[in-house]
Amino acid sequence: MPTFGFAALATAYFLSVLIIGLRGPRTFVAYTTNPGRTGFLRLTLSLLATIVGGGMFLATAQLGFESAAIPIALGTSYLAGNVILGMLAPAIRVMLTSRSAGSLFELFDSLYPGDSRRRLGRLFESCSLLVFFLMLAGQYVAIATFVRHFWGLGPTAAVAVGSVAVAGLSIVVYSVSGGLSRDLAVDSLQLGCIVIAVSAIAFSVGPTTVVNSLRALPPSAFVLESSLATFFIGALLFAAPSFLVRFDLWQRIVTARSDRVARDSFFAAGVGSLLFFAFFGFLGLYGRAQGAQSPPLAGLEVLETLQGSIAYPIAVLGFAAAVMSSADTFLGVAGLAAYRIVQGPSSLAGGEAGPVPVGLRLSVLLVGAASIGLALLFQDIVDLFSAAFGVLIAFLPALAGGLREHRSPTRALASAGVGVGVVLLLAVWIPREAFLPGAIVSAAIYFLPERRGRSG
Repeated sequence: MPTFGFAALATAYFLSVLIIGLRGPRTFVAYTTNPGRTGFLRLTLSLLATIVGGGMFLATAQLGFESAAIPIALGTSYLAGNVILGMLAPAIRVMLTSRSAGSLFELFDSLYPGDSRRRLGRLFESCSLLVFFLMLAGQYVAIATFVRHFWGLGPTAAVAVGSVAVAGLSIVVYSVSGGLSRDLAVDSLQLGCIVIAVSAIAFSVGPTTVVNSLRALPPSAFVLESSLATFFIGALLFAAPSFLVRFDLWQRIVTARSDRVARDSFFAAGVGSLLFFAFFGFLGLYGRAQGAQSPPLAGLEVLETLQGSIAYPIAVLGFAAAVMSSADTFLGVAGLAAYRIVQGPSSLAGGEAGPVPVGLRLSVLLVGAASIGLALLFQDIVDLFSAAFGVLIAFLPALAGGLREHRSPTRALASAGVGVGVVLLLAVWIPREAFLPGAIVSAAIYFLPERRGRSG
């Protein structure tokens, strides 16, 4: 496709996104949770769009380059996580209503009595801010990686770099204006672009070429190395439980039009996520077969081979759409957590029909700007996401114990706090494996029986 045609296609896409995204909601509740308003198709597309971010083109392809087993394990765990949340969705909706909680933040506030309740809730809000800030920064790492790789490779590559850079700025613009209700609407367009891009890549490369290339790989490419064993176990067993403490997924349960819509949408998204993980995992493995030298760039090196074909601009826009489809959700949650930390628990009152506070929009803007800066300090998107999921897992014992009425405020706070501390400390040296000791420590603190002193 000529450079002018590529630029026109990119312009049309970004204008469409901005037109949809800038029609911001008028009420606080529509901006944050949009309860009971979303049907099956839009909710399913939004769930998939949130999962299929820039990390698919980079992190999942990188993992596929390293071992074909890990993306399949991740996809399987995401399928399980979606099925679990789908099955629990009706009960979660009833539980939130019965506790007058509009979100997962408020649920944490209601689980433990006494002063520790707010301390635990504040800790969860702070860690949610950290988690989604890291995952948002991961999307900007993807943008930075793309720009560095394609910089100076010719006029068409220059348009590609410009398009992806515009995507990074657009995320903040329409997220500040639109909130969750516009996020859901934009996700439908973005996932459509991603599906078209995946189809274009598959058609351009061709299944026969892929099969022949994979056959030429040594057997070691399909065998899990011992150095990846802990990460493989984590991908298979711990990604699914982390769904239970992800604010963005609870948002989707709340916004579903009915219990059935929530359940069916999560089921459908689970199947779709497994397919996407498999595709991008094998894309990375194909890049290895084609001679890619750097695992983090394996997916981009495959895109580079498409230059000169109609598939190239479509794949680039698909990458931009993938980055935007995840980043807008992560930015919305991180901005909301930051606002709630500053304003207190009343800032997210369930069913509030007042206008969207200026402070909330400002929080989203500042978090978005800060995440762009953080992205400049990191090179590996896999490390960012691994640390983020490890922090989430540390809160699972407190949530599970609180829901089962096994309530110990002191233990809950210690469990989550020490677990998060272990993850963040070890993430400096072993970012991919830090989740495991963090999960073990948080579970042990909460659930191990107390030692009783001897009576005289």
